[in-house]
Amino acid sequence: MHLVAEPAESPLAAALATALRRDSQVSLAETAEGADGILRVSGGKPSSRPAAIDQSGVATEYEVRLGADFRLLQRTPQGEEPVVARKGLEVRTTYPYQEGATSPAVEEANKRRAARQAANDLAERILSAIRQNF
Repeated sequence: MHLVAEPAESPLAAALATALRRDSQVSLAETAEGADGILRVSGGKPSSRPAAIDQSGVATEYEVRLGADFRLLQRTPQGEEPVVARKGLEVRTTYPYQEGATSPAVEEANKRRAARQAANDLAERILSAIRQNF
């Protein structure tokens, strides 16, 4: 399997590459020429917004959203043939926020951790769809 992710440096791209490397039934190819299948993924950059607000109007929880589209193509002698495609996949996860209780660095680490979890969950959804169709 060859992975083509746009953007290449997204949390989803990293989660997919890790999951593909861990899968004993899949070998991650460096180039499309050396692969039976090509996984093209777009999206995967996290966004966040307040998910819960207290009575004083201060956010107490944030939601991280991660969305992506993907296409799995099979390489054949005739070229690349579509196997499965999904648009608009989305995963949401939340993390607590306490204004003033922790440092901005800790809050940023919480946000990154939530984004990694969402990316891992979305990667598993994509790989599950691939396993069913390839």
